[in-house]
Amino acid sequence: MRMRLLILLLLTSTALSVYAQQYNFHDQVIDSFLIELKKPSHDTVKMNSFLAFSRYQFNAGQYEDALRTAQSAIRYFRGKEINGQLPRLYYNAGMSATNLVKYDSATQYLDTSIALATKEGNNEVVVLSIIAKALMSDYRTDYEKAVNYYVEALAIINKVAPALNGYYPKVYSGMGRCLIVQKQYEKGIAYNKLVLNYKGFADEKRYHILAALNVSDGYISLQNFDSSKKYLDIASQLYSGLKNPVLGNLIHNTEGYFYYKRGDYSKAKAAYEKAVVDANEAKNYYLLVEVYDNLTNLYFDLRDFNSTKKYAMMAIEGARKHGQISILANSFNVLSNVYKLEGDYRNAYEYATLFKVYSDSSSNEQTRKEILSLESKYEFEKNRQEIAQLTITNLKRQAEINRNYFTISIGAVIGIILLAILFYFFSRYKHKALLAEKETKLKEEKIVFLEGQQQMVAMKSMIEGQEAERARIARDLHDGLGGIFSTIKMYFSTIREQSQELKEQPLFNKSIKMVDDANEELRRVAFNLMPEVLTRMGLSQAILELANSITHGGSLKVLLQDYTSKERFHSNAETTIYRILQELLNNVQKHAEATEVVVQLNQNDQMLTITVEDNGKGFDLNHTMSEPHAGLTTIQNRVSYLKGKYTIESVLGVGTSIFIEIPNASLYKND
Repeated sequence: MRMRLLILLLLTSTALSVYAQQYNFHDQVIDSFLIELKKPSHDTVKMNSFLAFSRYQFNAGQYEDALRTAQSAIRYFRGKEINGQLPRLYYNAGMSATNLVKYDSATQYLDTSIALATKEGNNEVVVLSIIAKALMSDYRTDYEKAVNYYVEALAIINKVAPALNGYYPKVYSGMGRCLIVQKQYEKGIAYNKLVLNYKGFADEKRYHILAALNVSDGYISLQNFDSSKKYLDIASQLYSGLKNPVLGNLIHNTEGYFYYKRGDYSKAKAAYEKAVVDANEAKNYYLLVEVYDNLTNLYFDLRDFNSTKKYAMMAIEGARKHGQISILANSFNVLSNVYKLEGDYRNAYEYATLFKVYSDSSSNEQTRKEILSLESKYEFEKNRQEIAQLTITNLKRQAEINRNYFTISIGAVIGIILLAILFYFFSRYKHKALLAEKETKLKEEKIVFLEGQQQMVAMKSMIEGQEAERARIARDLHDGLGGIFSTIKMYFSTIREQSQELKEQPLFNKSIKMVDDANEELRRVAFNLMPEVLTRMGLSQAILELANSITHGGSLKVLLQDYTSKERFHSNAETTIYRILQELLNNVQKHAEATEVVVQLNQNDQMLTITVEDNGKGFDLNHTMSEPHAGLTTIQNRVSYLKGKYTIESVLGVGTSIFIEIPNASLYKND
């Protein structure tokens, strides 16, 4: 909202309205202008025609045409004596260039306007141009410079009062807007209401629209929606009958923001869409980016992520061109949240990193340009003028003393200015150094992240290759050797039934038993390589059979406590978790000398937690972890493959506890 209001300030700060009152523009205004130029009239008449036509184009939001008209007039009248009108042409060009976001050109035109008007003693144009520069500095978030321009303009207005009293509303509206930007809402609202009370000054309607929108925006920030709607309606009523797409954009954008904060998303969307049409008609792409930013936030709240991404990318493209750092930061933050909700953690990480960089840059820029309260500045300037007047009176009586005082004061001012300059350059140097450091750190973090990704890809390939090979071997054993053993047993059984003597031969009967034992061992090996129940029934049933198998062995009792949902995980995740538990239980059997082990699985909205606790002899954790162990390394690799965490706690003579945490995103998605 802050930038939207600033555009309106830039639009309305012109005093060209003085000339608009002298000319009645109708649909034939262009033809009338061309006819007027062809007449053999005095240069002053032609100058007035140029000024009036430029004003017409500016009011219609045709800033490119207005700039070309002013440039053509400047070339035609340069070097001619036109009774003080040439500074106004430069002022027109500066205002048009400002609204086209051509700041370098605008600065050059306004500086020339000030120089020419000062030379001619035209205080009105000097004040207009200084206010325009203040607004442009405000527009570029250089608040300190904007304040200085406001104070300079007020000094001239006070000096020639009451001749330029009509410009007080323009300064007050700028001051009020800046106070709202600084979150001093009550004071900002008060200044803008003061503007609404001023009557009979140039461009009154435009400034009243500006003030009403400022007040509405301030009340939105204060959550006072009834008062906000009242002043939004006032602005809409004042706008009725005007044909200016920039003003229309600002009103519709404010209206959309009002309904958005109220939670009425359908009305907010309709208002924002009107604001897009207005901005495109005005060819004001800075305003268009502001609307895209608002639509990004709206669609994110509606959970329409496709539209959110669309408008965020459009906002980013425009914000990069115009240096709108805060919009870049917001767009990156929203995209990070979108991808996080979609489970695309890689993109979420990248956009979160960009958000951090741009949000830090925006914050540092604002901190560097922190300004004093505008109200205090204004009061200080008034007090300084009173002191100066008293000093002049005292000079008549104590000339020598005041000369010394003046000299000391000048020295102090110069010293303060030098200190301020030194502080400014020191702050810039420090800021650049911090940005360079952050950029270096960001690159280092990206390298580490990419290396980690490469390791994860290699680990994934290794684990999936191992499981594929296990499955192949298990199939070969079951389908090949298993079939052979079954056939051999069948042949032995047939021979035994046909020969009574062989039935009584111990060696023959022992051979049949060995075939049975070999077949059973083959089935056990095939099961360990790739348990069929894991594929058919899922992880929970496979772990239960593994626990029962170990318990039936007699040396170790396995207690399974499964509190997970019945929903199947991804096959890769189920296989990996099964291998982890298989390796852990195998280690307990081999090394722990335990009689009992508890396996517990818990699952919540975020992650799966696995706990394996035995009552064995325990071990020295520091000594064991300092040496390489293939089993522990395998477990760690498989946990990392699922992007989980793995910790061990062990006490000698008490037992060992192992805790594993795996995010749900790794269980349901095959990365």
